[in-house]
Amino acid sequence: MLRNSLDLLGITCIALIITVVFLRHDCGSWKRLPQGHFRGTVPTTFLKQCEDPWRSDVETAMRWRLTPSLVAHFLGLRGFALLAIPLVGMLCFSLYVAHLLRKVTHRVDFVLAGTLVITTSAAVLTPLHWFGVNDGWGWLALLVVSFSPHRTLLILTGLTAPWVDERFLIGLPFALVVRSLSPSNTMGWRDLWMLASLLTSVVLRIGMGGNSLSAEAERSFISSHLSGFAQRAGMMGLAAWMGLRAAWITLIETAWRASRIGQTMLIGVGGMTAIISFVLAWDMSRSISILIPGAVLGLIRLPDWYPDSYRQRTCIYALIALALPAVHVVGRKIDPIENLLIEAIRWIH
Repeated sequence: MLRNSLDLLGITCIALIITVVFLRHDCGSWKRLPQGHFRGTVPTTFLKQCEDPWRSDVETAMRWRLTPSLVAHFLGLRGFALLAIPLVGMLCFSLYVAHLLRKVTHRVDFVLAGTLVITTSAAVLTPLHWFGVNDGWGWLALLVVSFSPHRTLLILTGLTAPWVDERFLIGLPFALVVRSLSPSNTMGWRDLWMLASLLTSVVLRIGMGGNSLSAEAERSFISSHLSGFAQRAGMMGLAAWMGLRAAWITLIETAWRASRIGQTMLIGVGGMTAIISFVLAWDMSRSISILIPGAVLGLIRLPDWYPDSYRQRTCIYALIALALPAVHVVGRKIDPIENLLIEAIRWIH
């Protein structure tokens, strides 16, 4: 039985260690990668931003993701210490998943297995394998919108999350749909102040990006992604599967068990969210993590749906996640993730 927050942190760390052991990646030094390689440009850009958050010679996609770099800059972090910010975000996201599962039941096997289902998805694998990726903070913000009962935290999330990753705004409608279907939904009219807090970010973004140079750069960015989508569209199915992996089981079950209106909202809003994410991003398996709140809701509801077998089911889902092959899909490129079980089978034969 999980008794306190220290136990919860321990379970989360165990889930992350198991994930690293079973789904390893050749991280290496990004400086040894070919010039222009996607795994090299992200950490390089992030380190540049931390040195000067307001510099303009960074990738257009990263230009407005200012919160992590501003925090690093004002904390005076330097060198490899800067990379702690994305890793802490990934840890906080995983810890919040474990916290949500513990609220349902204090069973160690359920919390560990359920956390593993999520940590073996791209929501965690990407920031775990690619240096300088702050996805953990963005996905954490979507979970807060989906499940947190604390109004102050919701408002704070609305003020800061758009500056971590614009995908927060793309995923917000789906997160609100998940919240409406959550058994602990506490959203009232007064909680819509969270949405009002988003206007601050929108106004600031318009004000800061109003110059013609910035507008032209963003138009060029969107145009290049739209024109390139036809080339990578054939990879959408593989990217979607590799993004969520075993978490698809609980996401699909969430939709299947919802009311007709709930199904319509989940499938309609979730489908549009996924398509927009695919169109605007080359790293497609990473981007489908935007649907992770729906998968977490499915895990939370398992004890209600299967009161006699939810623990066994969750353990089976976790084992599936550890056994399945995994890759990162970026455009038409596949970046392999070594699977310990598959390596063992190769060694035996």
